[in-house]
Amino acid sequence: MVFPSLVKNTFFQALAKLVSVLGGIVLTYFLGQRFGESGFGVYTFVMSFVLFFGSLSDWGTTFITVREASQTEDTGRRKIFSTVLITRLFLSVLGFVAVNIIIRINPTWADFSMTAGIASLVLFFLSLKTSLSIIFQTRLRFDLISLIEVLSTVVFVGLSLYFVFSGGGINLVMLAWVVSTVIAFFTGLLFAGDLLTPLSFSRPTAHRILSESFPTGALLVVSTVYNRADILILQHFHTTSDVGVYGMAYKVYETVVFGASYIVNSMFPLLSHMYSKVRFTADLKRYFRRAYIGIAITGVVLAFFVYWTSPIIPSVFDGKFNMSTVPLKILSFAVIFSYLNHLVGYSLIAFGRQKIALTIAVLALVFNISLNLLFVPTYSYVASAYLTIATEALVLLISGFAVFKLFSNAK
Repeated sequence: MVFPSLVKNTFFQALAKLVSVLGGIVLTYFLGQRFGESGFGVYTFVMSFVLFFGSLSDWGTTFITVREASQTEDTGRRKIFSTVLITRLFLSVLGFVAVNIIIRINPTWADFSMTAGIASLVLFFLSLKTSLSIIFQTRLRFDLISLIEVLSTVVFVGLSLYFVFSGGGINLVMLAWVVSTVIAFFTGLLFAGDLLTPLSFSRPTAHRILSESFPTGALLVVSTVYNRADILILQHFHTTSDVGVYGMAYKVYETVVFGASYIVNSMFPLLSHMYSKVRFTADLKRYFRRAYIGIAITGVVLAFFVYWTSPIIPSVFDGKFNMSTVPLKILSFAVIFSYLNHLVGYSLIAFGRQKIALTIAVLALVFNISLNLLFVPTYSYVASAYLTIATEALVLLISGFAVFKLFSNAK
């Protein structure tokens, strides 16, 4: 029963991801053609900046809520889902305020304040949409998650292209992002409304979820920082065109790596459930080992695919982004480490070891930012790409050792 369920859920996510990838390719192509390296750099920077504060709206509650709800009877899930939705909405307000204050503090970012202000509106509905995804993930209804994601992608790409062909700028593209998220949320509400009524808030439940989520939330924020710090540092020391060159390469890398999250998302509730029942037995160890081997093979295949197809970028954009091939070839090797890190990292959370994962992430953050500040001013996006590999490798080394120690006494 477990394997067919995993295959089915992975299929739906893969189908949604295929639509997302195709939509992303189409959108990236026209944005690159319309705005060039500099304009695409603005798009990349603002998206990265806003999504960083989106992690504040989540604060790790997704993982913990799925874990808690997976271990709770149906009668108690309604209270958990309703409480978490209200809590996450409050956190999104904090993220919205932070975006619009911090973007104005740095005078070098003043030109992006209007664009970031429009994009920051997405935080409210992104938080609500993800709250609905928690419900669907707990019930293993990844088909509904995929439906919502497909709808969001189609609306976002469609509206963006309409604005671009109508002569609109990046601000209207950000507005399309907001509108598509609003539509996706209300669509998801049609399927999940019965699980949220009556809408109620339980302070003890919120306190327990937030307490459990604190290390995971801090982990998410820390991970988001070192995943996007290179773009912010590039913007500070170099030009928007450099951000565009690296952003195009990173967009390809990020799209490929998203596949790991879809696969592991399907496994996460099962890992949580198996751990709650059997702890670290030989069966769980065997399941983890098979998953590790499968994901490792997938990562290697995709890494070589990205490396050998990277020269296509300049021809796709009629000579634009010709320098993006360099960082993309480097980033292709990070795909392997990233795929394995998804499995190991999610497993630590499923096993209740959020504090270990947080400690590893903090070490990676210090490592990544310190070296970016040291090398990016001189070596630009080439340094950022190499440091992405180094950071992912460091995380895998430490977290892999932690999981090995947990399984070492399995019976």
